[in-house]
Amino acid sequence: MSTPSRQPQRLEYFHGIETAMAEMTTTRRQRPLDDLSTCLLAATVTAAFRLVFERWIAEGTTPDRLWPEVDEAMRLVLQL
Repeated sequence: MSTPSRQPQRLEYFHGIETAMAEMTTTRRQRPLDDLSTCLLAATVTAAFRLVFERWIAEGTTPDRLWPEVDEAMRLVLQL
């Protein structure tokens, strides 16, 4: 995941996830699509997942380690 030439593709992929998460969250929270707090929440959660995923790939750990790391990242996000 550290290949510089692939960075635009990774960012585009995670931007799509962020957009979808923002749309789902605004619907659930009954807020407009441009609601700052909802968009910030979607961006933060997506960034946390991206960082965990990139670290998981870089470390070459086993699949069973991914979701505990995601859980830990979400706990940290909740503390912000």
